[in-house]
Amino acid sequence: MWIHLAALVCALGTATLTPMARVRRAGWGGIVLGFGLVAAWSRFQVIPDPMVLGAGVAVAMGVLLARPDLTLLAGIGAGALAAFSTAVLFVMGLPVPSALLLSLGTLVASGLTAHRPGFAPASIQENSILLVGALALALAAAPTVADGWRSADIINLNDAPGQPVDFGLWITFGPSLLVMGAGYTLWWRRR
Repeated sequence: MWIHLAALVCALGTATLTPMARVRRAGWGGIVLGFGLVAAWSRFQVIPDPMVLGAGVAVAMGVLLARPDLTLLAGIGAGALAAFSTAVLFVMGLPVPSALLLSLGTLVASGLTAHRPGFAPASIQENSILLVGALALALAAAPTVADGWRSADIINLNDAPGQPVDFGLWITFGPSLLVMGAGYTLWWRRR
């Protein structure tokens, strides 16, 4: 159900973290290590629980927001998210070679942009980290929120139990986006 948001988090996370790896030996080593570990674990056929994936990406983005100099962590994260992106695309129905080509293409293209110093300044990288972190938090929270709405629907003895609950995206994400925007504004002004 949340596979599309997982695909978005993995793809944007790969594109965000690869230039942060500074694409030097440690960065490329981290990318290969992260990709290899996840590929060996998942064999491109298993994706983790959305809460685990979302929480892991959110924690990594928080650490990299506080310490952007951790190029090895950025490289491992970029490689792992590229491998998860391949697995998510395969689970969505794309053949493994095509999914692998798309994920590695994102990885290589965003890695090549790191050679242009003016392409992604620090402020844009911070904004992209915040965006991916917010999407990862939404991915981590969305299944629990949806289960809560389904439980409330059953408790209220709805006429058609088992029907999908149409609670509207903005009921849950609207207030959370306002709070995150206010927090970001306060954080940005203190700098």
